[in-house]
Amino acid sequence: MISLLQLNPNQAGKIVAIKGGRGLIIRFNNLGIREGAKIKKVAGYSRGGPVVISVNGTQLALGKGMASKILVEVQ
Repeated sequence: MISLLQLNPNQAGKIVAIKGGRGLIIRFNNLGIREGAKIKKVAGYSRGGPVVISVNGTQLALGKGMASKILVEVQ
């Protein structure tokens, strides 16, 4: 189990946990980011930029703080 930040670009995984409060979990649920969902890291920028992911066919950009709270199992 690793954080989404540790995935390499174009690497996929399954969300196993979200470390965050109730508000963050609700926000992620509304975006389709929930435990059991398949997620792919499309791009990540080393100099503080967003992490671009693909979940359920939709691409999203998350800040590094939010991305670090998503724990995935590499597939």
